[in-house]
Amino acid sequence: MQPYFTEPSEKALQFYRDHINTPLVSSMPETVIEACYYGKVDTLFVQEGLHLWGKFDRQDCTFDWHPVQSAQSEDLVAFAIRQALATGGQILEMPPDGMPWNEARIAAIMRY
Repeated sequence: MQPYFTEPSEKALQFYRDHINTPLVSSMPETVIEACYYGKVDTLFVQEGLHLWGKFDRQDCTFDWHPVQSAQSEDLVAFAIRQALATGGQILEMPPDGMPWNEARIAAIMRY
C-alpha cells in the first residue's frame, strides 16, 4: 500500500527538480508564502517541524522576520499551509533530507 502514498510525492519531487531555475518552482520563503497567499501554489513542500516566525503585510507583501516567536509574530509556515489548502493546494511534509532542494526548508510548485 505504501507506493500508492509515496507516488504523488515522488512525482512532485521530480517535477520540482525538472523545473529548477524556472518560475514554476521556488524555495525562497518570501516567494513561496506570497504565492500561497495569492493561490498560486499547486504543491507546498514543508520540512517536518518547521516554524518561520514573523509578520506578512498583506497590503504590500512585505515580510518582517523574527528570529524567535514573540507576541507580535505569527507562524508563517502555518499561514502558508492554510492559504494553500484554502485554494486547493497539496501539502507535503518532508524530512530534511527529502526536501526538493538541498537547503530548502519550504518550497513550492506553482500552478502558473
